[in-house]
Amino acid sequence: MSPTIFLFGVLFCLAGWFVFSPLFRDSQTDLNMILDNTIDSQKALQQKRSELMLTLKELDFDFEMGKLSKEDYVGLKKKFEAETIDILRQIDFEKSSWDKFQKQIDEKLGTLRA
Repeated sequence: MSPTIFLFGVLFCLAGWFVFSPLFRDSQTDLNMILDNTIDSQKALQQKRSELMLTLKELDFDFEMGKLSKEDYVGLKKKFEAETIDILRQIDFEKSSWDKFQKQIDEKLGTLRA
């Protein structure tokens, strides 16, 4: 058998596996992927919220120490407060989405158990 035919066979098998593997994946794997993505997203939002809160505290400190003018302070404070509010809204939205998702799972499990 020539190396070219062997290489072609290996590539053909890999391509077939890539195309058909989603058909054989179980729903548990999909659920784990959803849960992992949700948890990672929530962690990232919480981290961003913590960073913004720290930034606001540092901004207040810098203004009190006289490192910032009143105009700069007010502008930056509004900007970071708006970002913080946006992040808090995203956290609330994800939490409510997560709660709805859990409720749907509980309902489906309830119907399966009955």
